[in-house]
Amino acid sequence: MSIQSNTSTDWQFGSYEADRNQQIKIAENRILLQAGSRTGVQQPGGNITVGYGWDMDVQSLSATLTNFAAAGITLTANEQTALEGYKSGSVVTFDVGGATVTRVPTQADVIAVWGNFTITDALATNLLNIVIETWEAGLSGALGAEDIGDSRERAALISLFYNTTAGTAASIENFAPTTIGLIEDNPSTPEDIILKRANIWYEIVYGTNALRANDTL
Repeated sequence: MSIQSNTSTDWQFGSYEADRNQQIKIAENRILLQAGSRTGVQQPGGNITVGYGWDMDVQSLSATLTNFAAAGITLTANEQTALEGYKSGSVVTFDVGGATVTRVPTQADVIAVWGNFTITDALATNLLNIVIETWEAGLSGALGAEDIGDSRERAALISLFYNTTAGTAASIENFAPTTIGLIEDNPSTPEDIILKRANIWYEIVYGTNALRANDTL
């Protein structure tokens, strides 16, 4: 017996993806989840963010435009121009505050230009489902032969590591070495499995989860 063969698939929201996404959505943008759409950008930590944690200050312009297109998210010409100038540091002509200006857009310019940008939960979920694959692969890489299949336990881990790590196996291992070590250290008896599961959940809730320090937006 092992931790990997004793995980739970008693889904709260109907599937692994739905359970995983629900946890991420609550942490990243509860208002969007509850309202079904949200206008403008958010600024957790000062960065320009939309949807469920898409950070346009961290992500490259190419990644933003490519993943938005794949998710079905459209931008106005003015929104894209301001973002392109901001990310590249280039002088562009764009409309902001009721005026047409030619300059390198600042973060404040982008926030103002994107003031009417609206994203729905459905589109934000499309984007989340695309980008979360990086973390899915990273967790599998970190666990190796002791990888956990789709389960409520895996959903909790993915939601913990999303946007607190780069999504690579190394970044996940560095962020939560105790949690990863507990999962990889297979118990040999049913009693040991129960104890190990308790230790893992304690570490998620009171150990690595404390490092997340994530205020929902």
